Amino acid sequence: MIKNTDRSIDEHSSHAVTEQLRIQVDRLLGDSLGAWPEFLKFNIKIENPYVSGVLDGSVYFLIFCVFLYFFVKDPNLQILKLSAWAAAYIMFAATTARICSNKVLSIIESAILPRLNTVSMERISTTLADRYPARRVSMVALFSAGLAWLGSVVAIARDLHASYTQIFFWSVGFYFLYYLAARATYVSLFYTIFSREIRNNQAQIINVMDKNKSILIRMSDIGMCFLLFWLGIAISIITIPFLFYELRSFVLFVVPTASFFSLVVGAAAFLENQRYLDEAKRRSVESLLIEIENENLNYSRRITSLTDKELSQLTKYDALYRDMSDRAYTKKFSLSVLSVLIPLAGPIVSVWKVNSGDTPQASSKTQFGDGSR
Repeated sequence: MIKNTDRSIDEHSSHAVTEQLRIQVDRLLGDSLGAWPEFLKFNIKIENPYVSGVLDGSVYFLIFCVFLYFFVKDPNLQILKLSAWAAAYIMFAATTARICSNKVLSIIESAILPRLNTVSMERISTTLADRYPARRVSMVALFSAGLAWLGSVVAIARDLHASYTQIFFWSVGFYFLYYLAARATYVSLFYTIFSREIRNNQAQIINVMDKNKSILIRMSDIGMCFLLFWLGIAISIITIPFLFYELRSFVLFVVPTASFFSLVVGAAAFLENQRYLDEAKRRSVESLLIEIENENLNYSRRITSLTDKELSQLTKYDALYRDMSDRAYTKKFSLSVLSVLIPLAGPIVSVWKVNSGDTPQASSKTQFGDGSR
């Protein structure tokens, strides 16, 4: 009776810790990889990520394009184009961020938390609370966005003869973009906390015989979700040099900056996650080898009397060892190379495009509508 009571208490405690960590991750992601702060969220929640993304971009377009066009005298068309691009970017980024966020949360809820023990979940929860308090996330985003905003304003002022009012109004919208990007970049590093805990406590967490539902595979899926998200962001950023190549200073500043904001940090997190998972897998294989060697010592003494079940068990161990040590090396290597090359694409294309065009910088200043300063 006492044992049953103790078991019930342990199960209740484990469920409470699991639910606490689930809520913690849910709040951190906030349905958008942490990009949207709480004070910008409304009580209305739109389940469809595509509808939500279109609405986000439409609001940005109304404020920073329509308002500028109708209420500012002689609006600069290049600034309008930049704001329209930003609205389209928000539509795409907000949609993909919500899709990625929902997928990551679903994997954590269904495949990660059930395979973690209570102690590991408590450690992860404590680390998340220490690393991602709301105030710190906001301060990191505000400071990072401020630096990017200042550089962008200086760059666009060099490229365009637009009024300071128009440049400032445009820059407010771009600051908002930088702020959201900085928040998402910082928050999206959180999943390496899970993989590090798995690496540090693989003996208690990883079931080496459960290869088809391994926590390592599911954590790798999370890393892949983020890598594909950053790949989409990279593609959208690379459009800037092709659309605004005449804005030389702006392109050469914004594209490398945006690449660092999202892609370099995102790729580094992906590689760190893979390193933790590879170390956990290596330790599991080493433990498995020791177990096989011990079993072989025992079996070698009675090799002629092994049962079919024992032979089958040895076959499974051997197959699992070969699968875990040799499987998909080329795929893992190609993903690592891809994650490193993605951040370089934007700066390389920017330098190439701004130097290959024959549109002088001076002409870009007078080609479109000017507002005098």
